[in-house]
Amino acid sequence: MMQPTSVYVSCQIGGQVVSACVDSGAAVTIINEALLQRVGKTWTKSPPSIQPHKSTIHAANGSPINISAICQLPLTIGESELSMTALVSSSVSYELLMGADFLLKHNCRIDFQDGVLHLADASVPLRFHQRPATVCRILASERIVVPPGAEKIASGRFLMKGGRGRYTRSPGVIEESQDRKRAGSAVLARSLVMPTEDARVPVRLANFSEVPVTIRKGETVAWYHPLDPLQPIALAALSEAKDAAPTLEKPRQEESEAAEELLAGLKNWGSCGLSAEQEAKFKALIQCNRDVFATELAEATVTNVSEHRIDTGTARPIKQAPRRLPPHLRAEVDEQLDELLAQGKIEEAMSPWSSPVVCVRKKDNSLRMCVDYRRVNDVTVKDAIPLPRVDEALEALHGTAVYSSLDLRSGYHQVPVAAEDRDKTAFAVPHRGQFRWLVMPFGVTNGPATFSRIMQTVLHPLAWKICLVYLDDILVFSNTVEDHLARLSEIFQRLRSANLKLNPKKCELLSSEVSFLGHRVSADGIGTDPEKVRAIREWPTPCTVKDVQAFLGTVGYYRRFIQDFSHTAEPLTELTRSTSPFQWGSAQEEAFQRLKEALTGEQVMAYPNFAPDAPPFILDTDGSSSVGIGGVLSQLQPDGSEKVIAYGSRTLSSAERNYCTTRVELLAVVTFIRQFKYFLLGKHFILRTDHSSLRWLHSFKNVEGQAARWLEQLACFDYTIIHRAGRDHGNADGLSRRPRSHFGATTCPSCKEQPEVGAVTFESGLQQRVHEAQLKHPELRPLRQAVQTGRLESLGTGHPGPGTPYWKALMARKDELCMVNDLLCIRTEKNFKVVLTAETTNLVISELHSGASGAHSGFFKTKKKVTSRFWFPGLGRLVEEFIRCCVTCGKSKTKQRGRAPLEPIQTGAPFERVMVDIVGPLPRTRKGNMYVLTIQDAFTKWPDAYPLRNQKAASCAKVFVERWISQHGCPQFLHSDQGRNFESRLTTELCSLLGIKKTRTTPYHPMGNGQVESFNRTLGTSLRSLMVENGAAQSSWEEFIPAVLMAYRSSVHRGTGYTPHYLVYGEEMRLPVDLMNKPPQVQPSETTEYVAELRRKMQAAGDTVRTNLSTYQRQQKDQYDTGARGSGFNEGDLVYVYQPCLETGEAKKFHVYWTGPVKVFKRESATRYRVGHPTNNRKRKTVHFNNLHLYRRAERSEQDGQRVPVPEQRESDEHNEEEDDDEDGESDWVQLPQPEAVDFGVPGSPGRPPTPERRYPVRNRVPTQFFGNPVRH
Repeated sequence: MMQPTSVYVSCQIGGQVVSACVDSGAAVTIINEALLQRVGKTWTKSPPSIQPHKSTIHAANGSPINISAICQLPLTIGESELSMTALVSSSVSYELLMGADFLLKHNCRIDFQDGVLHLADASVPLRFHQRPATVCRILASERIVVPPGAEKIASGRFLMKGGRGRYTRSPGVIEESQDRKRAGSAVLARSLVMPTEDARVPVRLANFSEVPVTIRKGETVAWYHPLDPLQPIALAALSEAKDAAPTLEKPRQEESEAAEELLAGLKNWGSCGLSAEQEAKFKALIQCNRDVFATELAEATVTNVSEHRIDTGTARPIKQAPRRLPPHLRAEVDEQLDELLAQGKIEEAMSPWSSPVVCVRKKDNSLRMCVDYRRVNDVTVKDAIPLPRVDEALEALHGTAVYSSLDLRSGYHQVPVAAEDRDKTAFAVPHRGQFRWLVMPFGVTNGPATFSRIMQTVLHPLAWKICLVYLDDILVFSNTVEDHLARLSEIFQRLRSANLKLNPKKCELLSSEVSFLGHRVSADGIGTDPEKVRAIREWPTPCTVKDVQAFLGTVGYYRRFIQDFSHTAEPLTELTRSTSPFQWGSAQEEAFQRLKEALTGEQVMAYPNFAPDAPPFILDTDGSSSVGIGGVLSQLQPDGSEKVIAYGSRTLSSAERNYCTTRVELLAVVTFIRQFKYFLLGKHFILRTDHSSLRWLHSFKNVEGQAARWLEQLACFDYTIIHRAGRDHGNADGLSRRPRSHFGATTCPSCKEQPEVGAVTFESGLQQRVHEAQLKHPELRPLRQAVQTGRLESLGTGHPGPGTPYWKALMARKDELCMVNDLLCIRTEKNFKVVLTAETTNLVISELHSGASGAHSGFFKTKKKVTSRFWFPGLGRLVEEFIRCCVTCGKSKTKQRGRAPLEPIQTGAPFERVMVDIVGPLPRTRKGNMYVLTIQDAFTKWPDAYPLRNQKAASCAKVFVERWISQHGCPQFLHSDQGRNFESRLTTELCSLLGIKKTRTTPYHPMGNGQVESFNRTLGTSLRSLMVENGAAQSSWEEFIPAVLMAYRSSVHRGTGYTPHYLVYGEEMRLPVDLMNKPPQVQPSETTEYVAELRRKMQAAGDTVRTNLSTYQRQQKDQYDTGARGSGFNEGDLVYVYQPCLETGEAKKFHVYWTGPVKVFKRESATRYRVGHPTNNRKRKTVHFNNLHLYRRAERSEQDGQRVPVPEQRESDEHNEEEDDDEDGESDWVQLPQPEAVDFGVPGSPGRPPTPERRYPVRNRVPTQFFGNPVRH
């Protein structure tokens, strides 16, 4: 259906071309607000006049149009300069709507016949445009019953023609569906409606019959046609006049469009050749019967012919516990349940039966909810299906020329379940409760039998006369197209009466040939379906001994049916003997073709027998995890022999090759049962496999995912699994190992008359260099001549090289020497290996490792790639040495980093050494702070945390002096990482001024500042906990810092055995809880006595702390050193340096973590080394052992008395990219000086005894307490 024609004219506003809609039925002119804003940006003249004006006008259909302003602006139409007054709105779909006010003002006249707009002094062409209407289906949102002679207003919901959920919420007209009109049910009154926000509209139904009319939930009851919001008034009046007419017919144009859409969705039609008249008749037939097809799943209905019964006899109800459902799948499961409930396919239940639900991902990643009915199927009485005899069916098709294959839409869900058996279909969803099916679900046994009986009932008078029915497939046949159309019409009518819907995507109409019951039927006659023997006829030519063995395994299984089998197969059998070289000749090819013809001939194959007393079919399956899967369908003959009905074989995809053995075997079972389902469905058959685990196929527990979907498909079949040994399973085993085609080539590489040299393409110039090296080599030059002339045995002891290892190695394989492409090669079973000289080994290894075909692969891959194509004594060892010395591999590949032993830092007095660090950025607080400066004393563990607005050096230095030094005095050592705020000139001058020695960690080694890093973690954890407990926002972290510091200072530290508060003030901090139990106050007699007592307690505490720290550090070192690895470096070694920092815009995946190699100049300690470029003294740094990796120097080795080249050492050029760390060339990385223990003459106090020795838990190979102690790294 098309909406009324719109008239457009081109004009210019502000230099921009605008397509304006000319509407004489509109009273005003409206311009889109977006267009006005766009024009305003490019306006070159004086801007248009715009006045705010809030109002609302109404379109012809009553919908409101909000107006925001009134504007006056010039526009150009053709050559005419005109002025325009327009309302501004953002709720119109046109850029510009020219109303009657503009047309009257400028004396415009529309000439529809000539298609022009006449102005006062010019004429411009018009454009006409038609827009297809958005037509929606209206479905019954619930079950509706209209009593006889009554009227009822019910609720309907939207279903778009092209998909669910899309509609325009605007006034529209609903009219009766043609489906309901043909069915002669209740009449729907055509009316103007306004949809609700939840996509529902009222429908008015009248029943003029004498019996009640029932409309099922989800059934189409009407069509909805939205009105154009800016439809001209004249056309709206015409529409109202049409509404007054007593017609309920849908426009013919819409019916034609629906028929064309249905034809486009058919799988195939008209391949038999149709004349123009026949094609027109066929389209008319489809147009009249399009209600028989269901393009959407929601359009499928439920048949009224029969119901599905589940006969469980006297079995007790089976109730299985529901399986756990992952939380992230609940939303999708809820969506499916709601959809099934809305479609009337399931309902809530309270049943003694219950089966578990399994969720499976489809190929399009959507979720499918499956029910595991295996336990229910075990107690269900199996129903036999009467199937047609193949010979009778083929006889009925004799002499026909036109065929149509029909398939039902979701056939199972078109069959209702008997009311008394619905409880047996119940399933439980953990978070939603229990449901049961109202229609036949997938996975239940006897489903095919029920469906077959329904189809036979519906088409019984027509079967064998105009159509054949096999389960849910319908084959219509005829001699002429005219007869065929009549037969299709009759079948459509019967399907409509049975309330059954077809799936257009699986229907083939008016075809010249069709496959049916394993045969290909056409006007030329009936022949065997090529698919049955394709696996044998397309068997590729064997290329290896294993390929020949696989073929002989399949052929040998049927050897008793093949005359003179041993004689025929002798050329192939000869190839399998270890003493014979693999050479494929004419005799082998002739034997191969003769045996393939025998496997597909009548000696081995037979027609299937579907008689009720016929022997069961036998399906043999096998899977090879590295190649493919194979299957053979057989049947016992009257003479007791087993003959083939069909073969099957296919290769495994890359994903399937990752399956485990059991899953590959199960894949083979599912694949070939599905392929041969027309032979197996409805009859008991035998499934044979050489995988014993499949015997318990029906007993698998907690099956999930793909396996659950496979078992659901197998539930429709009745079979017995038999295991047999692999030696007796050669027919299917050979098909599973059948070689795959070599990229469409007629022969594989090993079958060519002249194999390629090494099967590798030489780099440009490399082949020539290898050839020249052979010609110049003193031993290879005469050897090449001897091989070319066939006088290899004449080479005597007088040859200059008999004593060299190289010559001896060549002579040991002299029987394999040959010349290929003017290169000396060694013949192997698979190919020819080029003989290399010592000078060319490096060239070849470099090409296959560093070149385009190598991509810097590892030892194993490169070694296999080189040694399978080239020959040289010890070539594998040379490949390993080359890769070990490859600088690119050393820098770009991940490697295990070393781990040096722990070096504790000794500190002997309070506030002697302090550690400093920055935490942030954090969420900005109300005071504008985003960072925290943390400082901690290494001896007392006293911490402080100062919020900062920024982390600049000036801010950090100011807080350090005004807050820390003013309270605790100047420390002797200040230790930090290498952040710019701590390594700036300002910090350096400050430390120099105050007499503080500045120390720092090595690069990218935060463990060197472990104590304050540990406090930072504690600070973050405590702040997070307090904010969660108080329900505070993250930006309020600053308010909780005092509480965290108080808790830390009043807690005993594991390393010292005292609280930081005690070690600083000589007494424990008084906490709020201490007010409940006040200790007795001891009043000193004099101040001197108090000082003496305090001095004694502090001295005792200091001694205890030094002892505890020493014990604690020793325990940490013993624990940490158990994971130490790697040996130290010597001066002069070349090493790689770890560089984890990413540059701006660099991807972490492609970051090169190692730089160098650089030279080791000095070993400053057991863990720190001075490294740098050999020729640039200003580029030397101190780096920790953990961030270094040894570069292995290339070793020179001797082969056959000659120097063998290996990769040359290259000094790093990366010194140009490094930056100076200071101006005088000295490194900022210096060794932490060891302070001497100072004996403070202060009083002592009883403290906690030293921490007992214990083994600390290790996390990521580092003790969890490690960061609580200062160490030198």
